[in-house]
Amino acid sequence: MLFVIGVAGPSAAGKSSVVERIVSAIGSHQCALLCLDSFYHGLPPGCDPLEYDFDSPNAFDFESCAAAIKELALGKSVSLQSYDYVTHQRCGPEITLPSGTEVLILEGILTFYHEKVRELLHLKVFVDEDADVCLCRRIQRDVVQRGRSVESVLAQYEKTVKPALDNFINPQKRLADIIIQRGVENVIAIDLLVKHIAVKLEQRGLNRLYTNLHEMPLTGQVRALHTCFRRCDASRDQFIFYVDRMIRLLVEEALNMLPFQTKRVTTPTGEVYQGFSFSNRIAAISVSPGGEAMEHGVREVIREVRIGKVAVVASADGNRMIEFHRYPPGVARRKLLILLPVLDTGATLNTVLTDLARIGCMQSNMIVLSLIASPEAIAAVCGNGWTNVRLVVSAVDRGVNEQGLVVPGIGWFAERYFGTERFELSEC
Repeated sequence: MLFVIGVAGPSAAGKSSVVERIVSAIGSHQCALLCLDSFYHGLPPGCDPLEYDFDSPNAFDFESCAAAIKELALGKSVSLQSYDYVTHQRCGPEITLPSGTEVLILEGILTFYHEKVRELLHLKVFVDEDADVCLCRRIQRDVVQRGRSVESVLAQYEKTVKPALDNFINPQKRLADIIIQRGVENVIAIDLLVKHIAVKLEQRGLNRLYTNLHEMPLTGQVRALHTCFRRCDASRDQFIFYVDRMIRLLVEEALNMLPFQTKRVTTPTGEVYQGFSFSNRIAAISVSPGGEAMEHGVREVIREVRIGKVAVVASADGNRMIEFHRYPPGVARRKLLILLPVLDTGATLNTVLTDLARIGCMQSNMIVLSLIASPEAIAAVCGNGWTNVRLVVSAVDRGVNEQGLVVPGIGWFAERYFGTERFELSEC
C-alpha cells in the first residue's frame, strides 16, 4: 500500500534538505522521490526564460503528475524524463520509480495546489523559511548550479517569484498537516515527522492511509471465525452462531473507543476499588436490513443501550435515500454505534451519516461497526469528508464484484442470517 507524502514550500526554503533527512531516517530502500519540477511543461518555443513565469501553476503539468502517482499506487514502475534547468525542457536523465515502492515523497513549490494531485497525498508537509533567507539561498543555488547571473535571479524574483509566493505558495499552508518552520534546522519537528512515518509503515493495509479506520488485529480466533461463517456450505445455524460471536468481539473492540467515567466501588472485603464505568449516553443505530442482526450482540455487551433504526433504499436514478428512520431520543447528544454488517460501496453508509449530521450528530460521536468492508467503501467514507467518524471492521476484503457483493466476502448477509430466499445453498 503506497503512502504518499507531499512536501511543499517556497523556493530555496530547504524542502530538498528536509526530504533527504526523512529518507536517511526511514531508509532509501523504502522510498521513492519525485520532484514536481519534472512536470514542468517546458519553455515554449521562442519564449525568453527571463520573461516566462516558472512559478505559476500554469507552468506545471499536474495531470501527468497525478497519473504517475496512480501508476505507482497500482504497483507499477514509472519512467519519466527529468527537467533540465539550463535548456528549460524535459530532456534530462531518465528517472525510474520502481514498482513495489512503499513511500513516495513528492516535493515542489506547488505540491498541494492542484486538487487531482492533492487528493492523492496522505500526508502534507509545508517547509517554511524567512523570505530573505530563501532569496539568498536562491541566488547562490541558481548562480552556481544553473549558470544564472545575480542580476537575472533578482529580476526574476521581483517579477514572478515574489508574486507567486504571495498568491499561490504560502496559501498552501492552510492545506498542510504539518508545517516545519526553519526547514532542516528544525531537528525536533523533523524527528517527530519521521517517527509518525515510521508508525504508518508499521501499520498494515488501509490503516496506513486512514487514521479513522480501525481494523481488528487478525488473531487466530478472528481468522477462525471468518473461516466458519464465510463458508458457502455453512448451515444457517452455523452462520448465525459464528457471526454472533464475531459481532460481540467487534462491539467489545468499539467499546475501547468510548469514554469512561471514574467510579469508586466497595468490594465484598470492605475495601474500595477505584475503577471505571461506561458512559450512560450510548445509542446504536441499526441500518436495515442487515443491521438488526447486530443488535443482539450490542445488547449483550451494553445493557442500557438505546437502539434506533434506519432503512436506506436506492432511488430510480441509483442514488440512496432514507426510506424510514426512528432515532432514540436525544440522539444528537449520544455516542453512536452505527451497525452495518457489510460495507460494499459505502453509498448506504454515506447516506446514513449525512442524515445523522443533518440532525446535529457530531462526527466524533459516531463509530461504525462492520464485519467486512471493501477498499472502495473505506475510501468513499474515510476520504469523503467523514474523517472524524471512526470505522471499526474485523476484515478488509479485496473489492466489489459486478453484482455489488464484497469479494471474497460472505454473500448476501441479511439473506443468509434471516433465512430469506435470495441465498440458495445449492448454488454453492
